[in-house]
Amino acid sequence: MQAGEELSETDRDEPGFETPLARFAPFILGAAIAASAVITMRLGRGATFTGDEIIWVVASPGMDLGTALQAHAGHLQLIPRAIYKLMLETVGLTYWPYRLLTVISMALVSVLLYRYVKRRTGAAVALIPSVLLLFFGSDSLHVIQGNGFTILFSVACGIAALLALDRRDLKGDLLACALLVCGVATYTVALPFVAGVGLAILISRSWRRLWIPAVPLLLYGGWRIWIELASTESRGGTLDLANVVHIPEWIFDSLSAILSAITGFGYGFTATTATGPHELIGPALAACALVAVGWRLSRGSIGSGVWVTMAIGFSLWTIQCLAADPSLAGYRAPSDPRYLYPGAVVVFMIAAELCAGKRWSRTAFVAVAAVAVFGIASNIAQLREYGSIARSDAREVTLGVTAAGIYFDEEIGKRVGPSRESVTARGAASIIASMALRPYGGIDYSPAEIETLPESERARIDRQLAGFQKIALAEDGLPTGRCRRLGRSPDGVYESPLPPGRAVIVAPDRPERVGIARFAETETVDLGEIPAGARRSVVTPVPVDGPPWRVSVSRAGAKICPAGQ
Repeated sequence: MQAGEELSETDRDEPGFETPLARFAPFILGAAIAASAVITMRLGRGATFTGDEIIWVVASPGMDLGTALQAHAGHLQLIPRAIYKLMLETVGLTYWPYRLLTVISMALVSVLLYRYVKRRTGAAVALIPSVLLLFFGSDSLHVIQGNGFTILFSVACGIAALLALDRRDLKGDLLACALLVCGVATYTVALPFVAGVGLAILISRSWRRLWIPAVPLLLYGGWRIWIELASTESRGGTLDLANVVHIPEWIFDSLSAILSAITGFGYGFTATTATGPHELIGPALAACALVAVGWRLSRGSIGSGVWVTMAIGFSLWTIQCLAADPSLAGYRAPSDPRYLYPGAVVVFMIAAELCAGKRWSRTAFVAVAAVAVFGIASNIAQLREYGSIARSDAREVTLGVTAAGIYFDEEIGKRVGPSRESVTARGAASIIASMALRPYGGIDYSPAEIETLPESERARIDRQLAGFQKIALAEDGLPTGRCRRLGRSPDGVYESPLPPGRAVIVAPDRPERVGIARFAETETVDLGEIPAGARRSVVTPVPVDGPPWRVSVSRAGAKICPAGQ
């Protein structure tokens, strides 16, 4: 049986055990999709835009075609940028619709993979990988966050192109070409599918159909040339050909991580991890898989789909290896969670081709299904843990953007309005700064919302804001007005509002440590110590909104005085 041929009605029912499951497979998959959507949206609640998404957000106001075609870490992301532009103009910065976009894309991958695997192994077996990938918490970044759409939609386009190619008619060919173009315009992970389609056409000797992969390849190549000439390439977009010698090692390590994630055997119960606490689990699984593949190839009766899917996998892992640079701070190893989802899809496709047309015993099916159930359970656990991390990260990002926004407000003396121009952001600091310009209204907390935050988070805003505004004690400055003693607060410390501009703090006849706070009630930013009887100046800006800075000491006797500039 050829890899692309549809199984007959008889072949669709796996012999050796009753398969009423096959008749209900579409309904089971639909129920799994619904459950996945509910679980994923629930566990990922409270997340916010990732660094990649923030770059799209700040670049969207006033975005033109040149901005939309800018490279990001070497990737063409025309479609994600366009879709985010549309969503930002309609739903704004409410984050759950962007996460829903990822959930829909994940469902699309599952349905397409189900159709692909079903044609080769039957409906019951096809359910296993399709359902497992709906709960693939090992790659939670591409399951919970909105930018998972880029990977998932690109992979979906690749699978759909292969399915369209199986039609062997003009309509299917046009559709396959269009899908590959969409995939390449979404993310580079579609390029291995372009290679796979090209190999499938070469194997079938359908030379006139080579235009199908040629069109997306030429468009992508033209874009790369334009990027080089326009000098708009962003960081991380180069390939290191010296890494060619590491490709076999990379493939083995990738396979180790993927199989560990799929089965759940390497799950770490104390932290989110792809390979788990035992470093031998993944490699052992990979070694067994390679032996099984070698045995299957030695048995003959191999369809062309085996070589096509293997070419897709080889291309995918080769690109990853060539793009890896251990000297960079952001180096990603083969086991990096962000590589696992597309890798898992390709592994399932290869396995489906190797098993195409083969009959399954009841024991084999139950064993594989049991492993999948365990894998789903461990992946949901990973999803839950990552959801907690995503919420924590979201708070950190929002607090940082809030502090930066207040800083910008007080630098210009008024609240910064929503940015209406595209901004190119690189690096964590500039991403925070760009988001603080409040494109589409921003994601920062208002002064009223800050008051409702826990004390620890209000203190974090104070620390970050003091850092942005470079508030520190200085030895210059003379009092120009009447001094007053700091009053005792209900908390037992001595404090006073700081007059905007320069103020002088005078210590009593003993050394005194000075702290300042603005939104926090008790926690303060430590400015250091003033020697006994000495004075130090401090400069704070005029508040645009919210309370002024307060100075505090632990004992009575310190004074605060206005000072000349």
